[in-house]
Amino acid sequence: MLVQVRHQTARKVKDDEMLAMSPCFIAISGSHNHETTSAASLKELRVLPSVEAAFHDYFRGGMGPAAASRHHQLKLDLAADVWVERARADTNPTARAVIHIHNKWLKSTVGGWNDSDMFAALENFANNTDNVVEVEVGANGSFCVALVTPLMARVHELREAGEVVFVDATASVDRLNTAVIPLLCATPMGALPLGIVLTSSQDEAHLTKGFELLKKALGEKAFYGRQHPECFMTDNCDAERGALRKVWPESAQYLCIFHVLQQVWRWVLDSRHGVPKQDRQRYMAIMKQLVYAPSPDAFQLILDGVDVAHEGFARLVHSHSTVHFEYFAYTIIK
Repeated sequence: MLVQVRHQTARKVKDDEMLAMSPCFIAISGSHNHETTSAASLKELRVLPSVEAAFHDYFRGGMGPAAASRHHQLKLDLAADVWVERARADTNPTARAVIHIHNKWLKSTVGGWNDSDMFAALENFANNTDNVVEVEVGANGSFCVALVTPLMARVHELREAGEVVFVDATASVDRLNTAVIPLLCATPMGALPLGIVLTSSQDEAHLTKGFELLKKALGEKAFYGRQHPECFMTDNCDAERGALRKVWPESAQYLCIFHVLQQVWRWVLDSRHGVPKQDRQRYMAIMKQLVYAPSPDAFQLILDGVDVAHEGFARLVHSHSTVHFEYFAYTIIK
C-alpha cells in the first residue's frame, strides 16, 4: 500500500479539482512485501470455520484440547502435502488456538464458571437427560448436585447395595474447588456406583444438602429397597460422617483403616511436627497395632503400653484412638 499526501498549490488545485477536498492519495497493490509460504507466515493464518467445527465434534466425543489436537494432526498426516498442512495454522491450529476453541465451546455448551450460565446449563442438562439430576443453587453462588444414572439405579437392585456403602470425597477437581463424592458398593463384579454428589464446599451443611438431594433422587428403591444401607465406610472426615448421620441415621458408620493410617502417615512425615526419621516406622507400627486390635480389651492394652518420646505423636494416638476406636472397621467386622 502506497500513501502519498500532496501539497496544495493554486496551480495544482486548478489542474486537479479533487485535490482541495482529498489531498491524500492512496494506492493499494495486491502483492505482499514479505514471504507468504514460510512456516512463520503460515502460522499467522486464522483457523477456518470448518476446522473449528471439526474440533467441536472432537470435544463432544469426550476429547480434551491435547487429545483433540493429536487426533487432528493424525488426520492431517493422511494428506498429500503433509508438511504444508502441518505448518498452516488455519488447518492445524496451535495449542493456544485449540485451548481458545475449547473455552468457547465450553462457554456455549455448559456455560461459564460459577455464574448464571453454568446453573442454566445444569438445569438444561437435568431436564434433557435420562439421568436423575437434582440441583440446588444458593444465593451466594454455592451449589449442590446429585446424579443418578440408569446404571446406578440398577445397581440399587443388588443385595450388596443395602449392605456396605463406601463414601470417599475428592476435592478441588476444577477451578471452583468442586468436591465430588461417589457412593460405591462392593459386588462380585467389583465396585459399582450408587450415586454421585457434587458440592461447592465440603462443610457439613453442603454435604448434608447434597446427600438429601441424592436420597430424593434415589426414591423408594434405594439401597435394595431398604432406604438406607446397613453401614457406611468413610475416611476420618467429621463433616462427611456428620452429614451421613443426619440423612441416614439408621446406618452404622465405620472408618476405613487405609485412610486412617494414611492420615497418620502424612502427619508423621510433616516436617512441622518434628518426628525424627528413625522413629517414623516404629510410630506407624504402633498405630497399625491399634487399628488391627482384635478386641476392645486388646486395643486398650496396646494403648496403655504406648511409650513414645514425641509428645505430639503421643497426644495424636491417644486422642485419635480413644475417640474413634468404635468406628474401626477391622474390629467390628472381625
